[in-house]
Amino acid sequence: MLGIRNIDVIRKDCCRERILNVIDVFLKEIRGDRVVFENIKLSGNELFVKDRKYDIADDVFVFGFGKAAGEMAVGLSRLLGSRLKGGIINTDHEVEIPKVKVNIASHPLPDTQTVEYSKEILEAIGAVNENEFIIFLVTGGASSLFEVPSVPLGYYRKEVGKALKSGKGIEKINKIRTKLSLVKGGKLLKYVNAPWISIIMSDVLGNPKYVGSGPTYNSRYLDRNVVIADNMYARKKFAHVNELAGMPIFLSNRDITFDLKEAADFIIYNNCSMNVVMGGEVTVKLGDDIGIGGRNEELSLFLSKHIRGTKKVFVAIGTDGKDGNSPATGAIVDGRTYDLIGEDRWKYAMNRHDSYTALNISGDTIITGATGSNLADIYSCFICDSI
Repeated sequence: MLGIRNIDVIRKDCCRERILNVIDVFLKEIRGDRVVFENIKLSGNELFVKDRKYDIADDVFVFGFGKAAGEMAVGLSRLLGSRLKGGIINTDHEVEIPKVKVNIASHPLPDTQTVEYSKEILEAIGAVNENEFIIFLVTGGASSLFEVPSVPLGYYRKEVGKALKSGKGIEKINKIRTKLSLVKGGKLLKYVNAPWISIIMSDVLGNPKYVGSGPTYNSRYLDRNVVIADNMYARKKFAHVNELAGMPIFLSNRDITFDLKEAADFIIYNNCSMNVVMGGEVTVKLGDDIGIGGRNEELSLFLSKHIRGTKKVFVAIGTDGKDGNSPATGAIVDGRTYDLIGEDRWKYAMNRHDSYTALNISGDTIITGATGSNLADIYSCFICDSI
C-alpha cells in the first residue's frame, strides 16, 4: 500500500512529522490513476485529454510502458469501462488491471525477459485493426522497461550502463538508447495499424520526446502525444498540499538539473532562506566502487553539512519511489543530521556514494516503494521553529 513504509523509524519532531505527512499525501495526489482522473474525460465517443479532443472507437486497447503506466491504466480502465477490450503494460511492480496483462520488466537496464515481453507487446499492437483504437501510456522508466534492441543485448547493456554511470543528463542517455533501439524515437509506430493517441507522464525536464526515449514520439504526430503531468505539475501539487497543511510554501520555477555540488550551491544560496519547493534531477558521476544510495540521498547528505546547527530542513524525494540502487526514495535532513552521522562517516559516504547507509544512522531515509508515479524529483526547504 502506498505510504511511507519506514515512518516508525524516521527521526521526528513536530516540524519533521508535519513534513512527512505532507509527503505522504502528496505522493497519493500524483499517482497515475489520480492524474488520469484529473486530466481525462469521456463523453460518448469523444475522449478529452486536457485541452484536446479525440474520437475513439467502441473497442479500445491500452499498451503502456514505464513506472507509472500500470496506475494510469487502472484509471483508464475505470474511465473506459466496457470499451476496454485488452492490452499489455510493461512496468516494474505488481498492478491489477481488469482485461490488461501486466509484465514486470527490469530497470535500469533491460534483460532477456524484458525483450521478450516487449516483443509480445509489438505482436499484440500489430493485431489491433483500423476499426479499433489504441491508447499508449508512456512514463519515465520505459527506456528500460520496454525495449527491443537493434544490437546484441550484451552490447546494449554495456553502452547504456556506461552512460548511466557517466553523470550525463537523461536527454543524452536517451539519445544513446534511441540509437540502439528498434522501438524508441518513434520507431514503435511502424508496428501500429490502428488509430492511436499517446498519453504521457513526463519525468524529463525539457522536451517530452525524451520520456521513455520517445517510443511514440514522431514530429508528424505531435498532436497525438499529450503530456498530462510533469515535474511542474508535481511541484504545484506539493505546494497545494503544504498550503492545506498550514505550511505556506514558495513555488520555484527554476529546474534543478545541475551536477550535484553545483545544485547544492544553488539551493543553499538561492532558496533555503524560506519554505520553498523546487524540482528537477541532479546528476552524479559514479565510479566502480560505490555503496548504496541515489542522487536524492546524496544531495541530502551533502547539504546536511551546510545546514548543520540551523533550523532548516531539506527534503529530496524521487516521485517514483526509487533512488539509485537503494530501497529509499530520498531523505529528510536537518541541522542535527551531520552530527548524528559524524564527520568521518559523512566523508566516507560522500566518497563512496554510500548515502543510504549514512542516512540510516541519522534516521533520515524515506522508504515508500513504488508510488505509481514518475515526475522527476522534488526538493524542498523548510524553516522550522526547532530541530
